[in-house]
Parts: sequence; C-alpha cells; structure tokens
Amino acid sequence: MTEPAGEQILVVEDDPLLGPQLAQRAHRHTQWQAHWCAEPGQALALARRPQVKLALLDLGLPPQPDRPDEGLRLLSQLRQWRPDVPVLVMTGQDEAHCALQAIEAGAFDFLPKPIEPSAFDAALQRACRYARAWQRLAQQGAAPVQVDSQQVRAGLRETTDAAQERLLRQVLHACGDNVSQAARLLRLERTQLYYYLDKYGLRPPRDV
Repeated sequence: MTEPAGEQILVVEDDPLLGPQLAQRAHRHTQWQAHWCAEPGQALALARRPQVKLALLDLGLPPQPDRPDEGLRLLSQLRQWRPDVPVLVMTGQDEAHCALQAIEAGAFDFLPKPIEPSAFDAALQRACRYARAWQRLAQQGAAPVQVDSQQVRAGLRETTDAAQERLLRQVLHACGDNVSQAARLLRLERTQLYYYLDKYGLRPPRDV
C-alpha cells in the first residue's frame, strides 16, 4: 500500500471525541493530513513515516491516563526516533509540573487542557514554521541541530568560538529568530542565551 504524499501531523489522544476534533482542526489550520491514534504503539509506527512533520501528544495515556508517565515515555521515544519532528504536548493534569517534565524531555510547546483554540492555532503555526525550517536545512545539506542537554549545561565554552556561533545561528534560523524557542531548544535560560547572542552580535530583530 502506497503511503500518502505531503506533510502529515500525528495526533496522539486517547479521548475518542477529542482526538478526531484535534486532528480535524489541525488539518484545517495547516492543510497537512492529520492522523489520529489513541495508543503509543500505533503512534510510534506512524511516526516512522518520513511524511510526519509534527506531533500533538496528550500526556495522559493508558494504562494510567491520570498520570503523565506513559505520555512522557512516548515523548522521549519520539524525540529519539524523530528529532526533526516538533512535539506539542497537551495535558489537563498538574500544569506546572507536567510542563517542566515535558520541556525537559524535549517538547516543542505545552498546551494545558481545556485547549484554547487561538492558543492551539498559534502553537501549530510556530511548530509548522520550525518543521519547515528544519526541512530546509536538511535539503541544503546542513546537519539539523541536535543538542545534548548535558553538554549544554556543561557549557558552550567547551566548544570553539566558531562552533558556538555556528550553532547559535542555526538554532535561531530554525526557530525563526524566536529567542524564547531557541532558549528552550538549547536548554538555556534566556539570560544565558542573551550572553552568547551579545557575545557574537546575534541579537535578532525579533527579540521575543
């Protein structure tokens, strides 16, 4: 069976009513084909498709939907298998705690439930921009940026100035000059990132 062409979105949500609704809205907003599934095994199988460019993931999945463990486990697997795919995390649980865990595990963005439609659309737009930027870098032969959080915490000082500047330029480009998103991707506080941006004169025109 031939897989459909074009960009695709993976929606992982165990609620049989909300899942299809999110997939439909994602499709309408992006015009990308959206696939809804309710369990991690199917999600991982779909994520292997190269056409999948974006994922929406509910943290509360069976067998313990009242806890984020299964969703966080799936998030880590998705980030390991498909580092090019930004993952938007959704949850109705302890927002602050889950948000921190999700960002540490590599989530692109965090959406608390009930999801505000405007926030959902804005997050989709940011994630699509990021996915397209990553795709452009790959097509140009530039190695997409993959950051080891332990290395970053050890300090960018361990690399040469040229490598530091190249890394920062790639990350900013991939994030559309969004400083907040670049800081999350690099696992840095904004103040730390500003230090390096000022060091190399890279403060973007869109300082957000």
